[in-house]
Amino acid sequence: MNYSEQADFSEKRKYIDDLFEMLRPFDRDPGTWRALEVGGEGGVLAGLMAGRVAHLIGTDIVNSQAVYDGEMASLLKQKFRRNGEQLPLEKLEFLMADAQNLPFRDNWFDFCFSHNAFEHIPDPEMALRELVRVTQPGGLVYLMFDPLWTADSGSHFLHLIGEPWAHLIETDDQIAQRMMDAGASSTEIASYRTHMNRRSIAYYRDMFTRVTQELDVKILIRHEWSGSIDPTLEDHPNRAAAAAAHGLPPEDLLVRGLRFLLEV
Repeated sequence: MNYSEQADFSEKRKYIDDLFEMLRPFDRDPGTWRALEVGGEGGVLAGLMAGRVAHLIGTDIVNSQAVYDGEMASLLKQKFRRNGEQLPLEKLEFLMADAQNLPFRDNWFDFCFSHNAFEHIPDPEMALRELVRVTQPGGLVYLMFDPLWTADSGSHFLHLIGEPWAHLIETDDQIAQRMMDAGASSTEIASYRTHMNRRSIAYYRDMFTRVTQELDVKILIRHEWSGSIDPTLEDHPNRAAAAAAHGLPPEDLLVRGLRFLLEV
């Protein structure tokens, strides 16, 4: 699917508006926060969020400076201007970092967040433990991600694969052939093979419950949402076949995403 700057900014603005509306009852002052974003390739969300906090470090496993030939800040500033926004570079840093092994000391951040990255991180449990480690007592961790691997579009390439849940019942080679027949590039096919951690909703439910209990982290908000990109396909035979193949209740394959607000 083609990238749209306008759609990207619209999605990220809504994420931030929804986040701060959700935080309102907890009586926090984000203007004083030292914040961390995990999985922020591109920098749009970090740039928008920086206007709400004291300082923000955006991290990603991808070296954005290398991708943009050292011109990331300049190009991002231009992108913000095109979309009617100011980029507060004085409050921003961008670092290449692995979410599973963050290069920060314990108890350093007031607020850590991640948007649509946890379904890609190879070991989400390790990443969650790292986020808790670098967040100071009383600080917040907010995670939101969609779609899960077990959702109808969990492959991230439904538009090229054609059938919901096909990625759960066909081999990678079969899916690659489907994508190739639909005009996918070699980069897209490689991304399908390697860029998702392929964890089920059952994994995340167990992981968040277990880790938060072990680390004595308070779950302030826990929310799942369900559905299909095309509601008419919710009863597609692939869903029952995929549920049987993976030993999951069919309703679990309708769960699209999760969000958690945690207090350390």
